[in-house]
Amino acid sequence: MRQRQQGRRFRARLQVEQLEARNLLSAGGLGEDSALGAAAPDGSPLAEVALLPNDPRFGTQYALNNTGQSGGKVDADLDAPEAWNVTTGSTKNVVALVDTGIDYRHPDLYQNIWINQREIPAAIRARLTDVDGDRLITFRDLNNPINRGPGKITDLDGDGRITAADILKPVSQGGWADGISNDGDKYVDDLIGWNFISNTNNPLDDNGHGSHVAGIIGATGNNGVGVAGLNWNVQLMALKFLASTGTGLVSGATDAINYAGAHGAFESNHSWSSQGAYYQPLADAIANARQHGHIIVAAAGNGGSDAKGDNLDTSPSYPASYNNDNVVAVAATDRRDGLTVYSNYGARTVDLAAPGQDILSTWSNGRYLSTSGTSMATPMVTGTLALVRAVHPTWSYIQLINQVLATVDKLPALAGKVASGGRVNAAHAVGAAADTTGPHVGAVTSNATGTNPVSSVRVTSSEGIDPSTFTTDDVLSLTGPRGAITSVPVSPTGDEPTVPPAVQTREEVEPTFYDYFNLPSQQSGSTPVKERAPSEQAGVRDLDLDVASVGTRLDRDTVDLVFALGSPRRSARLACSEGDGMSANELFTLFEAV
Repeated sequence: MRQRQQGRRFRARLQVEQLEARNLLSAGGLGEDSALGAAAPDGSPLAEVALLPNDPRFGTQYALNNTGQSGGKVDADLDAPEAWNVTTGSTKNVVALVDTGIDYRHPDLYQNIWINQREIPAAIRARLTDVDGDRLITFRDLNNPINRGPGKITDLDGDGRITAADILKPVSQGGWADGISNDGDKYVDDLIGWNFISNTNNPLDDNGHGSHVAGIIGATGNNGVGVAGLNWNVQLMALKFLASTGTGLVSGATDAINYAGAHGAFESNHSWSSQGAYYQPLADAIANARQHGHIIVAAAGNGGSDAKGDNLDTSPSYPASYNNDNVVAVAATDRRDGLTVYSNYGARTVDLAAPGQDILSTWSNGRYLSTSGTSMATPMVTGTLALVRAVHPTWSYIQLINQVLATVDKLPALAGKVASGGRVNAAHAVGAAADTTGPHVGAVTSNATGTNPVSSVRVTSSEGIDPSTFTTDDVLSLTGPRGAITSVPVSPTGDEPTVPPAVQTREEVEPTFYDYFNLPSQQSGSTPVKERAPSEQAGVRDLDLDVASVGTRLDRDTVDLVFALGSPRRSARLACSEGDGMSANELFTLFEAV
C-alpha cells in the first residue's frame, strides 16, 4: 500500500519525462536523420491481420513483439499480436493525454482523435451519418464520402483528409466552431480537447512529446502507414498543459484532469513528473477523478541530475507518488527486460514496469521518432488498460487496474523494484490464450504461372525465427514432388550478397546479411534446394525456398512441398501447395505444433 508523502504545497514547474531523441523520420517513413532507412514493404497481405498489422515499421516495435531484433531478448514484450487476437480496441474508450498536445493531422493519429459529441453544432450533427454504427461521430465516419459536403464537413485545408484541423475552423469557413459552448461548460468549441496554456480550443502539439505518447497508445493499426499503436481503435483526448519547451504549470495538469473526468475519459496518461513537489490541488483533482472512476497512469520519472533512477519510496515524484488507488505508477524496462538505469523505482510506490527504451512512435509534423524514458513506458500501460476495457466495458477502475497488475510477466530485474514485480503483458491482461501452437502461415507465394513449374516459394510466418538459433536440427523434414530432401550442415557465408528486390522492400533495422542453408535434393537431375534467411538478430518471418528444376508442376490438389522446422520457442510444421495459376489467397497452408 503506497503511503502519502506530505511536503510543500505550491505551484510547481515540471519537465516531461523524456530522454535523448534520435532516428527522426518523415511521415512517409524515410527520414532525414533516419537509422531505419527502409521503404514500406509491398509483400502479400497477411492471412490474419488481427495478429500482425501491415504497418511497415511494426517490425521495429520490439515492445509490442520482440523477436530479438537489434540485440533484444525474444518475448521481452507486451505480446501485442496475441492481445489483438482478442481485441484491437474500441471507439467507446476515451483516453486523455495530459501532455504537450497531439499532432491531430498526423497520418497515423488523425482517425483516432476524440470528438466531443455534445459540442457538435446540432444542425450539423443532424446531417451526419454514424457509418460504423458505434453511436458516435468519429473521424472514421467523417472520412466517409457520405459525411462530406455543405452543412457537414469538407477538406478545408486541402490535405485530402478530414482531420481536427477542418472541424476546428469557424462555421463561417465550413468548420464546426460556432463560438458557442454547446455542452454548456466554460470551454467554448472544445471539439477535440483544450489548450490550458493559451486557454483555447486548439491543443496542437508544438513539442512532439504528446504525439509520441499518443502513437504508443493509439496509432492506427493495419493502415499500411508507419507504426501500430496498442489500440487500433480508440479516442485520444488532447489536453495540452506543457509548452513547446516541455515544461508547464501543475495547475494546468490539475485543470486537465478535472476536464478529462467531466468529459468522459475513463483514464488519463501523465508522462511527466514534478519531483518532490506535493501540490494539494493536484491531489484533490486525483481524488475527484477517483470518484468518477477515472484512472491516473503516471510516469515514475527518470531520476535526478545523475541520470540514475531514484527510489520513490523515499524520494517522491508526483503524480506517481500520490497515495490513491486510482494512480498507477510505471517504471521503464529495456529490450532485454532489464530495468533501465535512469528509471525511478519503488517497491511500494511504483506499481509495474513497461518497455521505455528506444521506442519508435509518432512525432509532431507527421514524423516518427525513436526515444526513451518512463514517458514512453507509461502509455504502454495506459494502452493496455484501454484494451482491457474494450473487452470488459462495465468493469470498475479498480477491476481494470487489478487485472493489469495481476497479469504481469514477473521479472528478476524487477523483484523488489516495483510492487507487482513485473512488466505489463497486454495479452495476459485481455485474457488471451497462451500461445502453444507456434508460428502460423501469413502468406505463401511462388513464381508458378500457368503450366510453368515452380522454381521458388516464399513462406511468411507469423513469428520471427532467430537465425542464430536455426540449425539443421531445426529442419525436421523437407519434401519435394519426388520425395524427401536431405539437409547438409548449416554454415554462414559471412558475405553480403546482392539483396533480392523482394527483400529490399521489407523493413530492415540492421544491414542485411545472408546465411545460406544448402539443402541438396535427392531427386535425380534437380538442383539443390536453398533456404535463405537474414543473419541479423531480428527474427525472420520470410523464408525463401529456391526449388529449382524440380521438373514437374505442383499439383493443386496435393501437398507437394513440405517444409517442417523448429522455432526458437517450439517446433512447428508448415505445409504449402501451389498449383497452376493459383493466387496467393487460394493457397492451402497448415502450420501446427508437432
